[in-house]
Amino acid sequence: MRLVLAAFSCVLALVGGGGAVAAAADSTSVEDFTLAYKRTGGIAASTQTLAVRSGRLATATGSGTSAGRKRSEFPLTVRRVRALQRSLARADLDSIPPAGPSGCADCYAYDLKYEGRHLQLEEVDVPPRLRAVFDQLDAIIATHLAAPTARG
Repeated sequence: MRLVLAAFSCVLALVGGGGAVAAAADSTSVEDFTLAYKRTGGIAASTQTLAVRSGRLATATGSGTSAGRKRSEFPLTVRRVRALQRSLARADLDSIPPAGPSGCADCYAYDLKYEGRHLQLEEVDVPPRLRAVFDQLDAIIATHLAAPTARG
């Protein structure tokens, strides 16, 4: 009888109060989100990085452009972190095979560290589902390294 009562209580918690539990878990995972990203190479041989630490604190850097080396520290919004989490989940990082040497001249090389995974890929090896993640990360970097007047 106790087992039935315990199971019934769990069902009630999931149905009735589960939303609050799920919301608390989501906010915890958002606050604990960490990531390290680097894009190097290209025709102009530039380097861009984005590091996200616990607490949604991010640092973007860029070098190799006519503007020289830039650095910006900023908080990521909860919405932005959740969008990144969804994109990273869809990318299914565990299913991406390690890339062999491609010898691609003037290609970008990518380095991504997320949840214990470490991917190193050249531009020609990036699957479309991961390209979406890299595009989001590049957009964050571009936004925060832009001149203050350009950001508004």
